[in-house]
Amino acid sequence: MSWWGRKLEDRERWALDPLVGLGPLRFGMDSDEVEAALSGARDDHSQIAADGGFWVRYRDIGVTGIYSPGMILVGVAIDAMEGPLVRSERSG
Repeated sequence: MSWWGRKLEDRERWALDPLVGLGPLRFGMDSDEVEAALSGARDDHSQIAADGGFWVRYRDIGVTGIYSPGMILVGVAIDAMEGPLVRSERSG
C-alpha cells in the first residue's frame, strides 16, 4: 500500500506553462471560469486575506486556487498527495 492519498494511476497529469497556467487553468481567469475548467469542482474551504485576496481549496481534486481581489486567478497550489501530477516540458 502506498503512503500517497491517491494512487498514481488515478491522478490527472497536468502540464506547467510558466507565467501562463497549469493544466486547464490559466492565470487571469475569474472564479467561475476556474470552476468550469475544473469540471464543476466545488470549493471545500476558502478564506479571504486581509488585503482582499482570496484562496479556494478544491479538495476533491487536490488543488487550491489563489485569487487577487476581484477573484482573478494569480496562483495555483497542488496537494502533493492528492492533486494532479505536474510536469514541465522544455522546448528545445
